[in-house]
Amino acid sequence: MQKRRPANLKAKSRQLWIERGYHVANCETNNGGFKRDLFGIADLFCFPREGDGPTVFVQVLDATHRAVHLKLLEENLVAKDWLRRGDRIV
Repeated sequence: MQKRRPANLKAKSRQLWIERGYHVANCETNNGGFKRDLFGIADLFCFPREGDGPTVFVQVLDATHRAVHLKLLEENLVAKDWLRRGDRIV
């Protein structure tokens, strides 16, 4: 029996935001085998192609790590400033 490959959540998230009318950029770096999120928050950076929609940081993860990431976001000063501006983190 062949093992099933996990879904590529980042690619699916990227496609979803493109379909919603956003430009999407990868903002995760790979430094010596360790992945680093932009400001410790975001894997993707999204901004609307047209109109006045919010600019969005996207943190891509599966449901098993959600509580840990929510706690990290609550403690992140950049995240607080980002949200205060009216932008979003999803």
